[in-house]
Formats: sequence, C-alpha cells, structure tokens
Amino acid sequence: MKAGRRCFFLLILCAFSHSAQCSETLAQAITRIYGSPQDRMNYDIWLRGEMLENHRTASVTSKPLFGTLANALCFCHNPNDISVEIRQAKSFAGDKFAEAEITLKEKNHSHWLTLQLHKPHDRWLIADVDNIDDPLPSLGRQLHDDTQLKLSIAPQLATNNQKIADVTIAELLAHPDEYHSRKVRVRGLVLTGFERHAIYGDPQQDGLWLENFLVPYTVSRNHTEESMVVEGTFDMRVSGHLSQYPGGITNITRYEKVQPTRASTVTDISFTDLLQHPDNYHQKKIRLRGYVILGFEHAAIYANKDAMQRENGFWLGNFVTNIPLDLQKDGGYEVLIEGSFNKDEHGHMGLSAGEITDISHYEAIALPENVIQIKNQGAKE
Repeated sequence: MKAGRRCFFLLILCAFSHSAQCSETLAQAITRIYGSPQDRMNYDIWLRGEMLENHRTASVTSKPLFGTLANALCFCHNPNDISVEIRQAKSFAGDKFAEAEITLKEKNHSHWLTLQLHKPHDRWLIADVDNIDDPLPSLGRQLHDDTQLKLSIAPQLATNNQKIADVTIAELLAHPDEYHSRKVRVRGLVLTGFERHAIYGDPQQDGLWLENFLVPYTVSRNHTEESMVVEGTFDMRVSGHLSQYPGGITNITRYEKVQPTRASTVTDISFTDLLQHPDNYHQKKIRLRGYVILGFEHAAIYANKDAMQRENGFWLGNFVTNIPLDLQKDGGYEVLIEGSFNKDEHGHMGLSAGEITDISHYEAIALPENVIQIKNQGAKE
C-alpha cells in the first residue's frame, strides 16, 4: 500500500514538473520573440493593426514609418545583427500583462527598451515598445501619430476605395490581417444587451464587436438576438467591452434585420415509419435507406429486394438521370437518399405510396466494383 502511495505521489510530482517546464517564462518569451522578429504572430493584434494602417496610408512620396514589424521591434534596419540582454521582467493582472526592461545591442551601440507584453491566450505577445534613450513616444504611439499625419496630408486615404467584401465572420477571424481596414459585409446573429453589442456567425464561437454604433432606443437593452446584415469597416484593433473580442466592425453604414438562413433539419426515418405515418413527414426533409429501381417509367425506392410492390415504395421525383448504368440494375445494392417527402404525390400511374422530391443526396452504401465515385445528385464513372 505504501509503495502504491509513493508511486502515485511521484506521478503527481512528475506531472507538476512537466507542466512547469511547459509554461513559458517571460525571459523565454522575450528570447523567442527577438529570435524571430519577422513572425507576425509574436505581436499583439493591436500593434499589428497599427502597422497595417500605417502601411495602408503610405504612398511613394510618404513611406511607412518602419518597413517591417521586425524593424519596428528592434528600432534598427537589420534585426539579424542584434542581441538581447534582459534586465528585469515582471507580470501582473493575473499573469495577463507584463513589463520588461531589456538592453538591445547592435554592433557599436545599444538601446535600453521597455517592453509591454500581453498574454491573451497561452503565449506572450509584444504589445508595445518604448525606447528609454529616445524622447519619442512608444512604438504604437509613433505608428498611430504618423498615420494621422499621412491622413491629414492626403485625407482621401481615410476612405478605403475597395469594394465591399462579402465575407463570413469565420473568415474575418481566421485572416484578420487580410481584411484589416477593408469595407466588409457580414451576416450573422447580433446579440444586444447590457454592455454587449456584437455579431456572431455561431453564438458558441468568437464574435465581432460593433463599434461606434448607437443601438436605437426601440431596441431592448435586455439580451436580444436578431439575424442581421452589417456593413462597415473591419478593424482588428477593436476589442470591445473588457477587451474580450478579437476584432470589430466600425463606421457602420448598414444595420439591417434579415430573415435567418438556417438549413432545414434532415430527419432519419425508417421505411416502416414512413409507410405507416406519412402525415408526420409531409413536406419535411428526410433521409431514407432502401433499394432503388431506376428504369423505364420506374424510379422508386423500396425497403428491401424481396418486397418491391409499387404500393410499398416511394417514387423518386425531380431526379437527376445521369446515374451510371451499373447503378440502375434491379435493386442489387442499398442506397442512402435525402430529399423532401410529399404524401400527396404517387409517381407514375399513381401507384407509389408517396414521392420524394428535391433530392439532394444519393449514395450507394455498397458500391459496385467498377463504379469509382457517387456524388450528390448524380454520379460519374
């Protein structure tokens, strides 16, 4: 018994040690970031957004403040020629934010920098950099101020002339750099409530904050859900209430209620149930297994190969006919089919028990050897 307890204690200790080793320290994070300063995923989304905005407003006669994020991070032209000495580093606010002082050495001179770091998920990111030896503001503020200067010289740059991109919320979240500062049109579920105004493609996933938009007083401040189409400018720097959103829509020009586009539910059903209770499935989307006969004046599905009387089968209406000949034999294989059931239609000569129309899926359960592929609404040899 004592040996068992000792083994259990050692396992717990090993697991704890492994967890501690896997947790990245601030020193390790800073070493990682300066080891690959060209990796955009080392930077907080707000800082990346400021850099993208600065590049967007630049022109041939007005160059961006820094060529790349690596140049900006190192305050240098060649990030490969630097080395880092960490003077001190500490985290705060529940290990979500940190500040570090480092010495950045480059050939014959060095910089004393203060780093602001942010850990939104499981790794530290650079949020801002301040050069202690320089009276200029921090990196983020320099980028922002330089962008505003460019906009004052060429105000037409404030309006993005690109066409509105019709894009899903999932696509925006997956590729924020690609759509930053672009006009977008998104559709989704808008949730409105106390300190909440965001749009979701899936309420169980991340959404986008709706910025600089006043909710009409006719809208309840309680938790409400509406299917909406929203047009505006996507900004990856916007994080919404309590910084809990990975982006937002600003400068909203369209905010319109639309009908929700939800896919019809498909019901799995047995042959016996459909034959005995046709009223329960009338005009509904169903999924059915059975044996199919496709031939002259005959396109129907039956429960099994030994019971193919017309009154015990269902006619297949509006059916694509480019099925390989090998799949048109007399019910020699089982088929899975999806479509809409109509109890009032009975096929050729009115002999079938009902009709399945708008067929969207037709799949052989056991394929003949010479048939390569079955596709929705038809097949190819």
